[in-house]
Amino acid sequence: MIEARQARRIMIVENEWLVAQDIKMHLEEMEYEVTSIETNGPDALVRAGQDLPDIVLMDIVLNGEMTGIQTAGFIQKKFKIPHIYITSYSSREVLEGAKVTQPYGYLTKPFYSRDLRAVIETASYRYEMEHRLREREEIFTQLTENIHQAFIIGSADWSKIYYVSPPYEKIWGRPASSLMESPVLWLDSVVTEDREMVELFFGAPAHIQEQREVIEYRIERPDGSVRWIYMKMVSINDYNGDIYRYAAVAEDITIRKETEQELLRHGTHLEELLQERTRDLKEAHEQLLQEMAERKLAESETIRVGQLAAVGELAAGIAHEINNPINGIINYAQILANKTKEDSEAGDITGRILKESDRISRIVSSLLSFSREGRDEKQPVSVGRVVAEALTLSESQVKMDGIMIELDVSSSLPMIMAQPQQVEQIFLNLVSNARYALNEKYPGLHEDKVIEIRAEKILDNSRPFLSVVFLDRGTGISADVVNKIMNPFFSTKPDNVGTGLGLSISHGIMKSHGGRILVDSVEGDYTKITLLFPLPLDDVSV
Repeated sequence: MIEARQARRIMIVENEWLVAQDIKMHLEEMEYEVTSIETNGPDALVRAGQDLPDIVLMDIVLNGEMTGIQTAGFIQKKFKIPHIYITSYSSREVLEGAKVTQPYGYLTKPFYSRDLRAVIETASYRYEMEHRLREREEIFTQLTENIHQAFIIGSADWSKIYYVSPPYEKIWGRPASSLMESPVLWLDSVVTEDREMVELFFGAPAHIQEQREVIEYRIERPDGSVRWIYMKMVSINDYNGDIYRYAAVAEDITIRKETEQELLRHGTHLEELLQERTRDLKEAHEQLLQEMAERKLAESETIRVGQLAAVGELAAGIAHEINNPINGIINYAQILANKTKEDSEAGDITGRILKESDRISRIVSSLLSFSREGRDEKQPVSVGRVVAEALTLSESQVKMDGIMIELDVSSSLPMIMAQPQQVEQIFLNLVSNARYALNEKYPGLHEDKVIEIRAEKILDNSRPFLSVVFLDRGTGISADVVNKIMNPFFSTKPDNVGTGLGLSISHGIMKSHGGRILVDSVEGDYTKITLLFPLPLDDVSV
């Protein structure tokens, strides 16, 4: 909500009482406040000082010896109160005499209320604008005279100087008036090496594309000393947007320049020292990071080895205890299955017994893989052949799921020293995991139901490896569990689907072969498993 403007306070100075009362009535109808009515100059001066009205309506002819023009002049000079003349006399001589007091308007008797309002509002607006202008001029004067920068205003081609602030004399060593009298001194003080640059700066208005420019140059003062000048120039535009003035702010930056040169002299040596120390710190940091990574990897591997060893010992102890009774259960269940109908309740229960017994048997077989780890003798193995055998075993399931296999395994790749059945077990496990992830994401046919298998020879830390990659664009693995998938009995599958031993066994097999498993996965996007099989150290070509 806009706050209502306070009513203007007006003093009437009129020698005819009836006329004054009529003016007062009109003013109050227009919601102005009349502070007083005076008929002579001395009384008007006293009341003006007491009431300090916003505007004085002054009759030129007053009672007594003082005229309205004299009275208005005193009020204007002493109290800075704007006045409007109201008179029956409009002769040229009277108006010329009234101009001396710089009135804010004239009203010739008789006049209408609308004329009175118009001249009062116009006078008030003009007074407010002049008051603001005077305040800004005072601020500008105080600012330019009390800062250490010199402020200069010149024409668009700098052929004429309109204003120079006092700090100019301290910076240039010349009085400000000398520049205003002879603008050529502007360039005469510039050292020879900087003359062309400064001439372009001040002599080409078209060069100022964004209405402001900054320049640093040197001047030579009358005492022969050289000073560095930092100058910023701002254009002043007319109503049409054309440049008709330039304002420049200049500052002596000699001390800063000398400091910069001193710092530059010492900077080269300091930079060399910093670079040397930075190299040392970088090498130490990289070494520390490597040691921390190796220690963390060793700790993780120690924990995993302990877990696998514990599982292996457990497997060796319980496998024989479980195999015999579970085989008995399977045999008796099979006998019952042979004697019952498949669609009967007894047949359904018998089938469930066989299914769960078979699941127990598979878990025991997985457990036994830990106890047998590393016992089989290794031999030269073709990765391409093992991949082909693994795909042959899983071919029917892959086709039934509508999954495509993209294979890039060259027969020219070097052989690895491995136990082929164990490597095949890893490949089958990875294909099985990829199948499950793809079927979960795409229950039906889809162009992205693809398992990519590729192999290549690489160097890792200058050591040769054979890299075998299994990539699927299935459900992926969440970031919060990706570091747990190698732990025994940890699985992202439902309890009735996975045992949580597949990747643990694969990790153990790779470790026994001197290799590694790398996992890269984004949940909902893809899973990439990389197997690194070591090659002989003398085979370093890639």
